[in-house]
Amino acid sequence: MSHPRHIPLGAGLYTVGEPVAWAHRDAQDLIDFDAHRHFVTAAEAAKLDFMFYGEDLSVGESNGRVLEPYSAGRLDSVVLYGALAAITTKIGLMATVNATFSNPYELASQIGSLAAISGGRAGWNVVTSANATTAANFSHTDLLPREQRYQWAAEFVQLTNGLWASPTTGMTYHGRYFDVSATAALSVDPRSHPVLMQSGESDAGRDFASEHADLVFTGFESVEKGQLFYSDLTRRIADRGRAAEGVKIMGSAFVHVGETDRDATDEFAELRNSMMTPGMVRNYLGRYWGRDLSGYDVHGPLPSVEPDWQVAGEYTKNRIRGERDPRKAVAELKAIAEHENLSMAELVPRVFDDTMATIVGSPTTVADIIEDAVDRRAVDGFVLTSALQPHGMDRFYELVLPILRERGRFREEYTGQTLRDHLDLSA
Repeated sequence: MSHPRHIPLGAGLYTVGEPVAWAHRDAQDLIDFDAHRHFVTAAEAAKLDFMFYGEDLSVGESNGRVLEPYSAGRLDSVVLYGALAAITTKIGLMATVNATFSNPYELASQIGSLAAISGGRAGWNVVTSANATTAANFSHTDLLPREQRYQWAAEFVQLTNGLWASPTTGMTYHGRYFDVSATAALSVDPRSHPVLMQSGESDAGRDFASEHADLVFTGFESVEKGQLFYSDLTRRIADRGRAAEGVKIMGSAFVHVGETDRDATDEFAELRNSMMTPGMVRNYLGRYWGRDLSGYDVHGPLPSVEPDWQVAGEYTKNRIRGERDPRKAVAELKAIAEHENLSMAELVPRVFDDTMATIVGSPTTVADIIEDAVDRRAVDGFVLTSALQPHGMDRFYELVLPILRERGRFREEYTGQTLRDHLDLSA
């Protein structure tokens, strides 16, 4: 008789950006450390595997103006996690650090230090960037072409792992992008080796994940699309001689729990409406048009001006979810707006799920959706977040986790110490 699989769960904290209900009456200042204290201690009390903190190395702006959802600023993830490690004992701490604008030796020291301070609870979300605004902040005049970004990241990861593995004897590395002879500042016990997470939907991203990642973070659009991604990635993992069960595939989604499905839908609509300021609507659609839409009335129809397809393509090709061809993406928006007679302001809430999936419903409905996706091999688990921070996940912990525990799908207590223990990953 087979036993139901344990479902790994992480909690994501997003402090800036359009998916954050920053203007809602119950939103808290996320520069305030107490907000982060609450988020991590609540997640640990719920026995989650890890918390995840994103990173932006530039603020969202348009024509020199900082966009509203980015105006509050954000804390550095590695510095923040050093503080959170001191007030927690079990939960994993997944820090996002951009390989495009970092140095392997420095990162090996930072994440290695976090692993030591936390007792083996550190993780590194490996990201690369093609953002010109971010590049300007680091005096980068040229960004690597998209096809070379993962080659750079692969060398970066190989070098970082080498530094963690050989601190006393040192190491020499000669690659296309890095030429290093160094002795690391500290060793990392293999049992405490930081867990590497990566999000990549392209062929190059999937190849990189299948070779280097312990966790793969993917946009969860539907069970059917998830199954295709899961099957493809596990095949690539096997092709590289790795055990498929040694890599966890985690879907990303916003979650909102209500007493009933109707309550949850209505409450989530209110949250979403609080995000839809005129500036946000113009910027969101402006990315698809590749143009400044500040002169357009958001209560009017979609712009009739022809999009700048080259600029728009730079956005769509780097999306985590949704159509990557800018012409097809705009055609989809126009079709929805025309069919439902929607203004700009009405359209954006209607299509906003292209940034991240949503799981909305009663406690039983949400538990059923999560369990169904795992049982049908669309994902192994989820990294869940709320649009309302830092308290938005609390209702999920209080109402959904007891159902998953009753079904034997989530732990009652931690049984290990390290993040690798929690996720059942080999050293």
